[in-house]
Amino acid sequence: MREEHDRRAYALGSGGFFLGVKKCVLDEAFLPVSGQLGEPGRSFGWVSRGLPLPPTGGSYAVEFVDKSHVFVLAYIDPYGRAFSTEKPLSIPPAREPDLLFSKDTAASPTGQSHGLVRVRARLGETRDVARFSCESNAYKLLDSWYDFGRYGAGLSYEDAMTRAYLAFVHRPSLGSAPVPSAGLTEVFRCLDNASFLASVKKLRDLFDRVGADAALEPPALAESLMRWLGEAGLSDVLELGASDAAIRLVRTMRYAGTFYLSLEEDIGVPRKTIWALEGALNRFLLACDRLDAKAARATKEAISACDEELFETAAVQTIVKPATRDFPEATPGGEWDVRCKLARVAELLRLPVRIDVKFRCDVSSGLVSLDLTAPGADLMPATTWMSDAEGAAGGHGLWMPVSTVAREAQAERYAFHLGLLLAASAFEASPSIDRVELAVRFLGEGDSDLHGDVLLGIPMFPAYATVDLSRSTFEETDGFAFARASDPQPFFREAGARYFPDAVGSFASILALPGAKLRRELPEIGKKPLSGFAAQVLGADDSTGLRINYDAALRRLGEGIADGVAQTTSASAAIRVVRQAQDAAQADFDERAINGCTRLMAALAEGKIDCEDQNAVVSCFLGTDRCLTALGRAKTFADNDDVFQAVAVLQEAIAEAEALEGFVDTSLAARRTFDSYSSRVIYNLARRGDLPDPQAVRNDRSKYVELVPDSFYLCHLEVVRMLEHSFERSEEAVEYGRRSIAIAPTAGAGYRQLGRAYMLMGDMENAAQVLEECLRIAVQPNDIAMAYYQLAYVLWKLGRAEAGAACYAKSLATAPVMAMQATIELHELAEETGLPLPDQDKVDETLVRLGVPLAPSKAVLDALERACVGAVEAGLCPVAQGVLATRLRYRPDDALMNVLRSLD
Repeated sequence: MREEHDRRAYALGSGGFFLGVKKCVLDEAFLPVSGQLGEPGRSFGWVSRGLPLPPTGGSYAVEFVDKSHVFVLAYIDPYGRAFSTEKPLSIPPAREPDLLFSKDTAASPTGQSHGLVRVRARLGETRDVARFSCESNAYKLLDSWYDFGRYGAGLSYEDAMTRAYLAFVHRPSLGSAPVPSAGLTEVFRCLDNASFLASVKKLRDLFDRVGADAALEPPALAESLMRWLGEAGLSDVLELGASDAAIRLVRTMRYAGTFYLSLEEDIGVPRKTIWALEGALNRFLLACDRLDAKAARATKEAISACDEELFETAAVQTIVKPATRDFPEATPGGEWDVRCKLARVAELLRLPVRIDVKFRCDVSSGLVSLDLTAPGADLMPATTWMSDAEGAAGGHGLWMPVSTVAREAQAERYAFHLGLLLAASAFEASPSIDRVELAVRFLGEGDSDLHGDVLLGIPMFPAYATVDLSRSTFEETDGFAFARASDPQPFFREAGARYFPDAVGSFASILALPGAKLRRELPEIGKKPLSGFAAQVLGADDSTGLRINYDAALRRLGEGIADGVAQTTSASAAIRVVRQAQDAAQADFDERAINGCTRLMAALAEGKIDCEDQNAVVSCFLGTDRCLTALGRAKTFADNDDVFQAVAVLQEAIAEAEALEGFVDTSLAARRTFDSYSSRVIYNLARRGDLPDPQAVRNDRSKYVELVPDSFYLCHLEVVRMLEHSFERSEEAVEYGRRSIAIAPTAGAGYRQLGRAYMLMGDMENAAQVLEECLRIAVQPNDIAMAYYQLAYVLWKLGRAEAGAACYAKSLATAPVMAMQATIELHELAEETGLPLPDQDKVDETLVRLGVPLAPSKAVLDALERACVGAVEAGLCPVAQGVLATRLRYRPDDALMNVLRSLD
């Protein structure tokens, strides 16, 4: 703050400058600063030719002491610059100006000049606090939070510069609040934060500061934002005292470019409040876009009208599709293409309040089902601007509440409009779509937003209305154009809409289609041939080549037998049911099913099972998993420090499984297990040579793959883990580690366990080789993070400290599973070697330069993208879900997330 005392007053015209003295007292040029300049009679303005000036000329902003004396405040040169000074100058200042009228470089066809009024803040930062325009030497100051009143237009150059200096530089130097950036820039700056609560706290502080200064007045649209946030319940949310990270704020720039709020912590805020707060931000954002250059100067009446238009015209907006296509495409109008088009539309909509749409498709049947959750009446605009009689001319009026009836009607129009827009998008997605089912719901009070992104969640709250729409109606009405732009109620009535239906199951028609059950069960149950693109990208000739569950089909058979047994009234009748199932299994040469039926019939004959206990029937049919039992026994021994006995139990179970269950490789068959569909696809492609194949896959190329239970694989891993510290049995540990990789060649756990065994033996070269092999096929974040963590230590001890440091950093960036250990060891490495900590933005570049594999590799991710398309086109929805979920971990895409939700 500048001190006001001990300033020197200069006499005008003294020292030979008395000829041609020119001065101008500006009315209301300086509004008092609270506590600083409250006394009356002080006047400000500018003078020229009455004080010494540099050769370039100019003028001074001054405070008039009396008729002939002034306090100098700033030198104003002829080039739109003002320099703070307390004395006259004889040479131009050799520094940056404190205020600058910065002209736009583009010439105006009307002869006007335009530009920004820029002030220099602390530490040399600059801030644009207003805009100016000049026509015929008359200046106008625009878009400022400082209220120039009737003195903001028709100004001479000296008047404009002086008033701007006094408002934007001199007043703040005396203790007033700095004038916020021009127009709505300061508001957007507050919202440029990943934390919603931190952003709105900054907004609240900004308005508190502005409200304490009578000279400042925020733009009406900024005031509207604060009012809308208040109506949405902002004060109640702030009173909860939640952490700033509780609600995440993002801009979906890739698609609609609107704001999105995500509840990251359960702080007791209902989903409806989140939608309302987000809606306040988007109403502000979309009003800015619609009002464009007039947004900062928009009147309350114009803002109210614009807000109304946002809701009423949402369904006739032009949807601008993104220019880039960074995810795979497929046959136009096919299953994948239709889902992607619908998913994109949902993300491209620029809406004042969000909707949530879930959809299911069956293109071969020509059906799309849409389930739309829309904001209810309490999320519609609560107030509207009403001008009074004087307001028509004087701008006066009042924000008036909107009636409940009007808000309910608006909510219905909004929901129906957007439902028709989405339905039209479904018909446009493919000529094969003949019918669209639309269910409209309003957001309920108890709906939670914390888990609102559950991928396959289906709405359970009642539908408000449902309607079936045909392609013929779509074509006859030009895409429902009139209904989307006006009152949609007549159209819905004519289309046979059902209001408040007694029971509406989401996607009931889709789920009832003949192929729906098969879609859900493949590939684990049933068999479907694959050909063409699907066979190529999935690496399989039929759906059985994508199975990952050892006993899914057997369990389904057991459940069917249990259903039949439960309906019998005697043991003999139950045995007859099982005998029929066994005969069918013998016809199919299904040894496991035959043995299961034998076991179940014996238990029924001995009275060991209650026929009505279906779980017991299924368990008996499936039989005991000896490897799973052995894992439990081994844990008991290990907990009692009898490690070698624990190992013996596991080895015995492995040997029995190999001998009795046939879990051994032969020249024709490979017994394998997979931890995910992504892992199975990678294995299939690698053994076909379409991906860089791990050593463990190379011997499988000509073999038939049979699944083994996960417990068999886990027994091998446990043997390695228990023997890894035993020096005399280290070779045995390595052998079981190699066998675990052979059993699950695309699962990371075996590689990591074997790498650790090598590391504890001191064989760092083999440890590094195994871990790098792991990274070439790994896709799960935890697997990748742990593999990089282990490899970092190995490379460090091999003398490759830079590569080790990069691996530690890559582990930290991939997943937090090893974060604490990786951080500690990274700092130890840096301290020991003197290397700087890795630049996180250049870690991948460093790994490639040093020859360390990047995981997941581009080849693997590209292959998974193609596999997504192939699985969807082939109707293998569980496979598509698993593979697409893996892809989205590394290449997020909001539209593809909607596709994922559609695959149930």
